[in-house]
Amino acid sequence: MRLDYLDEFITLFEMLSFTRAAASLHMSQSVLSRHIRSMEEELGTSLFERDQHKVLPTREGELLYEHAAPITRLYGDFLDTLKNSHEPVHDHIRVSYIAGGCAPFMKDAYREFSKRLPHIELHLKTIEYKNSFHELFQDKADLLFSLITEPFEWGDLSYQTIYDDYICACVTNRHAFAEKSSISLSELKRTEFKILNFESNSMLSKQLANQLRDNEVFNAPSLSVPSADSIPIAAPPKNDHDCTIMVHQLINLFDDVSDYKFIRIEDSPVVHVSAIWKNQSENPSILEFVSLCQEIASNIATRAN
Repeated sequence: MRLDYLDEFITLFEMLSFTRAAASLHMSQSVLSRHIRSMEEELGTSLFERDQHKVLPTREGELLYEHAAPITRLYGDFLDTLKNSHEPVHDHIRVSYIAGGCAPFMKDAYREFSKRLPHIELHLKTIEYKNSFHELFQDKADLLFSLITEPFEWGDLSYQTIYDDYICACVTNRHAFAEKSSISLSELKRTEFKILNFESNSMLSKQLANQLRDNEVFNAPSLSVPSADSIPIAAPPKNDHDCTIMVHQLINLFDDVSDYKFIRIEDSPVVHVSAIWKNQSENPSILEFVSLCQEIASNIATRAN
């Protein structure tokens, strides 16, 4: 017996009208009548008593209804289960991120995401910029956080800005820049300085190097750190003449900022800390984590300002 005929029988049994049942099923009365008659022939019994004014179920029709309703419900549940079994199950997100600029919000985002969606595991991995996009294209990561200085179009990728940051000069309270609200790149010629954690191949590093050369600031030394955990020790200037050039929000990794000033460098590149992922990704948790990172970063920026 066809299950669609069984559904039609149930509808007719509950409405007791060929006219209303056919309308509900979006078919003609003649087609519905033919299907019911086919069932009766297969079962060898009448399911309804018909006259010009009413339709009433027979005893056999009542028995069939008692068994048919659970059967169609079970079959519907089976179809739903079968459909869900073919859909990909995503119970983890692999996140790769550049420590410089991304580290301040990543630990908070990890902790909060684990509270909100404890059934989804986050696998965090710090990487160098030169390897960052390979993580996505070689399917080593579902989501990448990196520093972007200008919008890009890459057909296979989508990206969302988490927050905009700027480059600053970290100096002691006794440094010559300490009373300034901002400086220009050319003023760096008047002090000793190092650039923190800008990898040589990154867009930010290249753009900053070009702008320094345009301002006749040459041979800018780089201050390398092995991990974000090393920044509170390595980044602070060692004397009152020294200066560390860094992404502003890295101050959130400092243990104590009371001895330092963070002076904005006005003509340095704007830094877009961004989340990047493949367009064809089917993991719905990616956008949830990206949205949470925006929320966390916004709270951090409020505290920093």
